[in-house]
Amino acid sequence: NKQTIVIPPFSHMKCFSKGLPRITASRRRDGVIFAGTLHRIVAKNQRMYSRGIRQLLYRKFFNANGFKIINGFYDGYCEDLQRFQFCLCPPGRWEWSPRFVEAVLSGCIPIVLTHNLTMPFETDFKYKHFAFEVELNKIKHLKKLVDGWQNNPQLLLKFREKIRIIQRYFYYDLMHPYTYPNAFYTDIERVRKS
Repeated sequence: NKQTIVIPPFSHMKCFSKGLPRITASRRRDGVIFAGTLHRIVAKNQRMYSRGIRQLLYRKFFNANGFKIINGFYDGYCEDLQRFQFCLCPPGRWEWSPRFVEAVLSGCIPIVLTHNLTMPFETDFKYKHFAFEVELNKIKHLKKLVDGWQNNPQLLLKFREKIRIIQRYFYYDLMHPYTYPNAFYTDIERVRKS
């Protein structure tokens, strides 16, 4: 009886090299952030990079009020992750990308833009309590959805509190790998129990 164990990707970003930031709602500004590869040339017989979702985000929201969409990374990205209410988490080369983990570690509410993705710790956490999932056919309505979420401060506080509680499960604490909870320890325990 084999069990698949989904582990969170390791975030090598300098944002978390000195530990996790404190999660507060007071420093958050309304809006959505995404930085990463937006355009990638693929061979003729390969599927479109990010299934075309990142390209759609660029076309629809690059200059939209309340959205910060950047091709690539930039100085200040780590700070913006900790400032914005929402972080877009579209697929990249694969169905997932590290944006989700970056969002959780930064205390930014993830907006997942892929469907039927098996996520780390799904049996332990209800993702709907700290992340929004937007179906692909609703991405064109993303601005309206975000405006609605921003107008519900109690919901945002609940999401942020849940992120604060589960954040360490997604963090690979390289200085203290066997302390609970952290991603390394939790991954090892899941393998041991499987």
